[in-house]
Amino acid sequence: MKTIKTWTEKHKTIVRLILSYYSLWSLSGMIKSQNTEYAISNSIFALFLFLFIYTIYKKENESVYDRSVKVVTAILGFFYSATLLFGRNIMMEDTLFINQLGTWLKIIGGTFFFGACTRLLYRFLETGICRFQKIRFFNKLDTVKHPFLIDWLLIFIAWIPLWILCFPGIYAYDSVYQVLWYEQGTLYTHHPLLHTLFLGWCIKDFPNPEAGMAFYSIIQMLTLSLSFATVSSYLRKQEQPVLVRRLVLLWFMFFPPNALMACSATKDVFFTAFFVIFLVLMAEGIHNKENLKSWKWKCAMILSGFFVLALRSQSRYVLILTLLIGMLIWRKQLRKTMTILLVGILVLFQIYNGPVTKALGGLPYDSIREMMSVPLMQMSRAQFG
Repeated sequence: MKTIKTWTEKHKTIVRLILSYYSLWSLSGMIKSQNTEYAISNSIFALFLFLFIYTIYKKENESVYDRSVKVVTAILGFFYSATLLFGRNIMMEDTLFINQLGTWLKIIGGTFFFGACTRLLYRFLETGICRFQKIRFFNKLDTVKHPFLIDWLLIFIAWIPLWILCFPGIYAYDSVYQVLWYEQGTLYTHHPLLHTLFLGWCIKDFPNPEAGMAFYSIIQMLTLSLSFATVSSYLRKQEQPVLVRRLVLLWFMFFPPNALMACSATKDVFFTAFFVIFLVLMAEGIHNKENLKSWKWKCAMILSGFFVLALRSQSRYVLILTLLIGMLIWRKQLRKTMTILLVGILVLFQIYNGPVTKALGGLPYDSIREMMSVPLMQMSRAQFG
C-alpha cells in the first residue's frame, strides 16, 4: 500500500491524466443520448472537457482536507454519479442496467470527478464565508429590531412584480373543478375541503371574480413568504454563517418558481407553507428542549400539523411514519412531548375529517387511491434489469 501511495505521489501528473480520461469516459455515459459512445469522443469539445476535468483534479489536489470531508464528499460524489447514470438509463432505456459491470465502472469514475468538484466547492464556500462575514453591510439585517418581519417583507415584496405580471393570479390546476363544485354545492373531498371552500368563496362570493382572485393570491403569497421567513429565522437562531443565510434568503426571493407558485391557485402552495412551518417547529423542539415547555410552540405545532393533514392526503402516512421513527430515536422528554402532539394532531384531524366535514357539506370520496398514489408510482418505477 505504501508503495502505491509513494508512486502516486511521485507521478501525480500521470495519475491525474488517467483519472481525467476515466472520468471523461464515465461522464459520456451520463449524457441523455442514444449515441453515448460518440457523444463526446468524436467532438472537439471532448478535448476541452478533458482539460477541464484535469484542472479540477489539479486544483483539488493542491488543498488539504480532513478525513471527514473526504468521506462525506466521496459519498456525495457517488450519489451524484449514480443518480445521473441511473436517471439517464431509465429515461433512455427504461431500465437501470444495474447488473452490468460497465454501469458500476462509470459510477466509480463519476464518483472521483463529482467528489473532487464537491471538495473544491467546500473549500470555496469555506473561504468565501470567512470573507463574506467581514462585510458589515450584510450583517445589518441581523441588527434590526425585528429581523423576522424584515425577511418576511423582503420575500413578499420580491414576488409582487410577478404577481402584477399575472394579475390577479393564476387560475389553473384543480382550482377550476373546485370552484365548479363550490358553485354546484357538490363539495367532494377529493380535494381539500378547506381549500375548496376558501377558493370558492374568493371567486364566487366577492363583488367580482378578479377582486376575489387577487385577494386569494395575496393571502397565499403572505402565507408562503411567512413560511420561508420562518426558515430564515431558524437559521439565524442556529447561528448559521451569514453567507448561507443570505443565499437562502435570496433564493426565497428571486427563484422564479417560488413567486410563480405563490400566485397560482392550488392547494399545494398552502400545504407546502404549513409543512415547512411544521418541520421548522419540529426542528426547534429537537434542538431546544425549552420549546417543549412552551404552550405557544405546542399550539403552533398542532395548528400547522393539522393544516398539513387537511391539505394533503399523503401526509397522513408521512406523519405516522415520522411518529414511529421518532419514538425510536428521540430522547425521552422529546419522545413523550412529540408523541402526545402528533397523536393529538391525528385525533384532531379525524374529528375534522368526520363530523366537521359532514357539517360543512363535504361529500365522501375514496381518497385512499390519491393518498397512496405517490408511493405506488415510486415502487412501479423501481425497475431492475
